[in-house]
Amino acid sequence: MENNCGFWDVERQRWVKDGNIVDANNSYVACSFNHLTNFATLFISDEQNKQHSNILKLISTIGSSLSAACLAFTIVTFVFVPKTRTASKFRGSFLLANLSMALLLLNAFFIVSDQSIVTSSKNACVIMAIVIYYSFLCSFQWMSIEAIVLLFIVFKSIYYMTKLSDRMVIMTSLLWGWGVPLLVVV
Repeated sequence: MENNCGFWDVERQRWVKDGNIVDANNSYVACSFNHLTNFATLFISDEQNKQHSNILKLISTIGSSLSAACLAFTIVTFVFVPKTRTASKFRGSFLLANLSMALLLLNAFFIVSDQSIVTSSKNACVIMAIVIYYSFLCSFQWMSIEAIVLLFIVFKSIYYMTKLSDRMVIMTSLLWGWGVPLLVVV
């Protein structure tokens, strides 16, 4: 593997290999520059690492595809199996379906993000990065909602004191799970 010291050139909008390697071994690389900016050690992989990269991409695609299929199955179950939407189970099923939807979107965009149509265009790449970031935030938000609901269930005194209706929980959850991440991304 070849090491290079580089910095981000703001004017040219790219990494420039313009630094001196002071010291390097298998565990670290030390670089020297005569200016202040964003620095990085750029690693240029050899052919063997490209093969490993291709294998890792394949494993990631297969894993994300399996995950997406299971998440889609979860959502379809919620939509088409009436027992999951009964009054006593609706709140938990609704939250689970939304968490599954956020994770499904994340997996789908992750799979698509490696396609040549995305990587060949700067605009497509920026849009994909924004959508993946939004999907990550939504996934974390829905996980936090699940945690809060579980907290209310574990501490029944809080649950009975608040006496939130299903409608209120659903509306608040939708705003918190999909709206707050949208505000952060925008």
